[in-house]
Amino acid sequence: MPRRRRGTALAAVWFGACLCAGCPGAELDGHRCTTSDQCGADGRCENVGVCSFPASACASGWGYAAEAAGELAGTCVPTCDLAGGDAACPSGVCIDGACASEREVRYVATTGSDGAVCSAADPCRTVARALAARSGRAIVALAPGSYPGSVEINPTDQPDPPFAVWLVGQVGANGERPTILATDTAVNRDAIELTRGAATIRHLELHGAAQQGSDGVRANPSTSATIDDSVIVGGRGLDADAVDCTSCDLDIRRSELRGSQSLGLYVETGRQIVLIGNTIAGNGDGGFDVTAATCTIGSNAIVDNGGATSAVGGGRLSCTTHQFEHNTLARNTAMDPTRAQYRCESGAAMNVSNLFDGPAAGVTGCDHAYSLVTSGTLAGMNNQTAAAGFVSATDVHLRADSPARGAASPTTTIAIDLDGEPRTQGAPDIGADEIP
Repeated sequence: MPRRRRGTALAAVWFGACLCAGCPGAELDGHRCTTSDQCGADGRCENVGVCSFPASACASGWGYAAEAAGELAGTCVPTCDLAGGDAACPSGVCIDGACASEREVRYVATTGSDGAVCSAADPCRTVARALAARSGRAIVALAPGSYPGSVEINPTDQPDPPFAVWLVGQVGANGERPTILATDTAVNRDAIELTRGAATIRHLELHGAAQQGSDGVRANPSTSATIDDSVIVGGRGLDADAVDCTSCDLDIRRSELRGSQSLGLYVETGRQIVLIGNTIAGNGDGGFDVTAATCTIGSNAIVDNGGATSAVGGGRLSCTTHQFEHNTLARNTAMDPTRAQYRCESGAAMNVSNLFDGPAAGVTGCDHAYSLVTSGTLAGMNNQTAAAGFVSATDVHLRADSPARGAASPTTTIAIDLDGEPRTQGAPDIGADEIP
C-alpha cells in the first residue's frame, strides 16, 4: 500500500467555521473519529481516523480543523487526480480530486471471502458482496487477479434506490489489471451491466461471455457510465460488443475496446458521448457505430476493424452536435468500400485534423478540414493527400518526418493526444498522435 501523504498546510485563515473548540466533532479528543456521524452534520471521517470539514481554500475541498490531532491540525486533506491519483491515495481510490476514506471503500481480492467485512485487511471475494456491504455510495477496490462471473449494478429488483458506484482496479507490479470475466453459458451475459444509476470504472479488464449479446460493458437507458484506463472485450457471439449503450451518457478515456466479434462501441440514441484517447482495434463488425445527441470524439486510434462482410469499417457517426477531431483511422475494412474507414451522417458537421490511412473513397459524408488521406481528395478545405508517415506498418504513431506534423487546425480543442501528451499550441499534428 502507498505511503500516506501528509496534509498540505493551510493559510492562517481558511475555513473559519472550524477554528475553535466548539466546532463539530470538537468534543472528541483531537477530532478523532471512527465514523462520519461523529464529525457533525458537515464533517466526514477520513481514513486517518480524524474528522475533516469543508474548506474552500483546499484543492480537495476538505481540511482538518485547528484542533485536529498532531501535525494534521490546520492542514488540507490531500488531493489526487486520474494521472496516477488512485495509487497515491492510502485507500487506493481517488474520487473527484480527493482520496476516498479507507473506511468507505469495500475491498475485493481473489483470496477473500464473502463472509468477510470487505475491509483492506479482511477483503471479500466478489463484487456483488462488496456492493451489498456498502455504506452510502459504493466504492469497490479490486486487487489483481481474475474474477469469474457477471456484475449487475443497481438491478431492477434491488430494494434500495439506485446508488453511485465506483469499481477501481488496483494495478499489479507488472501492470496487470484485475479481470472480470463473464462465464455464464446463457445469452446476454455481460461482464458489467449498468441497469440503473451511474458507475465509474477504472483500471479493469472486462470480458463478455462467449455467447450471443454478451458485452464487456452494457449501459442501459438513462444510465451514466464513465470508463478510464480499462481494457474491454465483447463476447464471441452475435451482437457482442465491447461497450453497448442505449440512451445513456458515456465517457470513455485512455482505454482499449478490442477483440470483439461485433463492434468496439455501439451507441443507440445516446445522450452525451465522449471518447478521448482510446484505442479501438480488432473488432470483427467494425470499430464504432454511434447515434447520439452530442458526440465528442478525439485522439483515438481506430485500427484493424471490420471485415469483408461488415456494414461498418472504422466507424459510423450520426450526432446532432458533433466533434470528430484528431483521430487516426487505419487498416479498417467493410463490405461496402465507401464505408471502409469512416461514414459521417451528422449533416453539415465538419471533421477536423483527422488522419485516414486509405483512399478518400472510404471516407464519406460531411466535410473535412486540416485532415490527411493517403490517396484521393477529401471534401472540404486545407486537407492534404500524402503518405501517413507512421512509425511502422503496425504502429500508428508518427515519425518525425510525417507530413501530418504541424499541419492540423491551429485552433484545436482536443488538448491531449493518444498517449496523454499535450498538443503543440498553434501547430498541432494531424491524427491521434502528437510528435514530442
